[in-house]
Amino acid sequence: MVLRRDSSHPSGVLRSSNLASTSRDCTPGGGAMANEQPVTKRQRMESKNAGIVLDDITTKVSTAPPDIIAAPAAPINGGGSGDSASSSSTSSSPNVSTASIASGRCSSGDEIDNVARILMQDNTRISPSFPDLLKVTPVDSDLVEIHNHLVQKCLCGVSERTLRRIYQPDNGKVLRNVPLKEWPAVKIMQFLSNIQLLFEVYLPQNMKGFICMRVLEACERLLLDEITLIDEITQLCDHENRFVRFLAGRVLSSFLLIAKKYMNVVNDKLKPLVENLTALDRIDAVTVRRVGVSAEILRRIVEWKDTEEHPLDEDDDEDEMGEQVPPPIQPPPLESNYFATHYNPEMVAAAASSSASTSSSHRHPGTPAVQQPIIRETESGCQLVTLTDSESFDTGGLKFGMIETLKEEWPSIVDHMSTVIRRWRDFPAAEETILAFLSFWESVISVRANLPIVQTLYFHEPLNDLKKLLSPHLPGTVYKQMLTLFNEALCYGSTLALQDLPPKPTCSFAAQIVLQVRNRWLLRSLPQERAGNPVNFIGLCGENIDYEDGSLRRRRSQPDNTIESATVDKSLLQKLVLLVLKSVAVTAKEVRSDSSDSSIESTDFQAVQDMKTLEESIRDALKKLEDFMKDTLQFLPETHFSEILIHLFGDQDDYLIEAMVCTLDVTVNMSFRNNAFPQLVAMLNPVFTFLEFLKMINNSSSLLLDLLISNETCFLLYLLRFLKYIRLNWDMFVTSCQRSTVGNNCLDSAVGVLKRLRLQIQRLVSMARFPYDIAPVLRLLDSCEQLYEGDQLS
Repeated sequence: MVLRRDSSHPSGVLRSSNLASTSRDCTPGGGAMANEQPVTKRQRMESKNAGIVLDDITTKVSTAPPDIIAAPAAPINGGGSGDSASSSSTSSSPNVSTASIASGRCSSGDEIDNVARILMQDNTRISPSFPDLLKVTPVDSDLVEIHNHLVQKCLCGVSERTLRRIYQPDNGKVLRNVPLKEWPAVKIMQFLSNIQLLFEVYLPQNMKGFICMRVLEACERLLLDEITLIDEITQLCDHENRFVRFLAGRVLSSFLLIAKKYMNVVNDKLKPLVENLTALDRIDAVTVRRVGVSAEILRRIVEWKDTEEHPLDEDDDEDEMGEQVPPPIQPPPLESNYFATHYNPEMVAAAASSSASTSSSHRHPGTPAVQQPIIRETESGCQLVTLTDSESFDTGGLKFGMIETLKEEWPSIVDHMSTVIRRWRDFPAAEETILAFLSFWESVISVRANLPIVQTLYFHEPLNDLKKLLSPHLPGTVYKQMLTLFNEALCYGSTLALQDLPPKPTCSFAAQIVLQVRNRWLLRSLPQERAGNPVNFIGLCGENIDYEDGSLRRRRSQPDNTIESATVDKSLLQKLVLLVLKSVAVTAKEVRSDSSDSSIESTDFQAVQDMKTLEESIRDALKKLEDFMKDTLQFLPETHFSEILIHLFGDQDDYLIEAMVCTLDVTVNMSFRNNAFPQLVAMLNPVFTFLEFLKMINNSSSLLLDLLISNETCFLLYLLRFLKYIRLNWDMFVTSCQRSTVGNNCLDSAVGVLKRLRLQIQRLVSMARFPYDIAPVLRLLDSCEQLYEGDQLS
């Protein structure tokens, strides 16, 4: 059988050249309909809706997937094609009864057949293309034209009347006289999508330094003529449709970034968003939705400097910069001309007065003088405005003003949000609101936000009350975001490890983590999925009954003071363990700083006892964490802590290196006083961790070199401190290599990796291809190699 395309039919439907079998009866022998291939069934469904039956199709034909949005169509009347109707003896006609199809005369248990009958009964059609808002709303030629131009990142060539349609749908006849909140949800999404697309074109071009003149005019029109529209969009923050809320948040955040130079407008429009966070004293569904959108808007503003350019846009930037024509050279002003100032001062004064009057006539009173922009035309006909340095895109003032407004109210905001977290089941949009709020909190305290530390300290203090936030009954997404927030507060590898004494709020938060680990509350709060029993039956009342292995006796519940065997999400466990290791490292650094205080004498008995108490608490917390990891990951009791650590973080380079830095710093900071607590040092032996790490990477020096060059981890900090540690404790390094269970000749293999790493670094340095000064690492590698060769000679 050969398939050909029917050119007489408007849709060009595929038809069969074999017309021998023109009908198919739903008989027991013809029950293969339920087992047809999905593509064949989809073709049959589409042909029925179009009034055409494909005759005896057995060949697989790949077509576009159906649209998930079904649009109403005209009644089925044979499809309007006489040729197709005549070629099929049993084609669909007005005499076909949809009730007979729905009655199940052709019994089929297949879902696609059921959907076909439903669509036939509801008199709908399936579009052969992907979902589009234009499918469910009337097509507007002006908006389609604007959309096509915005995709090309240029609005040159668009008429003024068409450009006005971005903010005035339906020519302002119907919908603009109705509040935006009362529009249909689909129409709101289409309206906001056009505005957001305009902003998405404006922002990257503004950051690059050149922008389409018509795009700039369209955004200026919103700021000057359509500013009341922003108030209506702000009211959409509590809309019932989550997609409308998302689009409204994106539009508002982009608007605030664009209107940055009009700070009076920004402060006026930012005020209701900040007030949404402070209005949590009355908690209801509307308030919860409003808080979620407001938090997402503020988060995007804080993180705006971290926006990375898409790799596909970099080539366009290079092309545009290559096309850029340098501005024409302007003659020097007369004021700087020696001969003019000495021999013709009247001409200089006249030129200065004329230039001042010209510049003042083109700007509003009180507005500083602005250099006229340079306009150039590209090969495609787009007129680009080159922005000067004074128009650079800096959101620092916007961030600082927002943080200053929130920092005083932040403790009460967190307290109200804690209530929402505890009652998250009572509100439909509570989970997404909590996630947005925690993400905004993380962005504020992040070092990537480039905010002053003095201002962000106010946002660290509410972290201390963990029991208000963490709970084993929370959704896994919320719990994971909380752990991400806590880990960002203890940014050890990038910030705290480089400080002699961390800030007081950070030390207090770390001490709270250590305390909650010691009493096992934090470990029990981790969401767990109980492992199912191989013999598992459902009771008469729907109760899940667990039986003991090899018997029919019901399993007794274990006491609350023990940790049951359960299945834990690995990513949650990684974040939790890393949080504990960071807290222990910060506490150990605080102990080291207090011990080095010159005001504390060795005879101060109380101070010495306090330090011993802190050291014991650290050891106890690490011991409980080790037991929890062994029980959760099902390791043998004699397994060393380093092996568990490498196994847990083996798939996350950044977590692994930061955890290795934490264990190394704890060992160094706790063993500086006459090697106190040797059991703690033996448990966190950094040499064992390094050997397990080399085993995981198969002793590859190339991977170590990649970690050194990459800026994604803190491996440079770790390698520097580890080489210093083994240089000062070489005997301990040799002994640990001999006692290690990794394999034979661990000392030779480890030093061999360091040798190859040194040679590779020297080769790159000789070619001037290393990205930074690596001389300190080379000196330490050379010192360790000399110690090894000295042992070999002795």
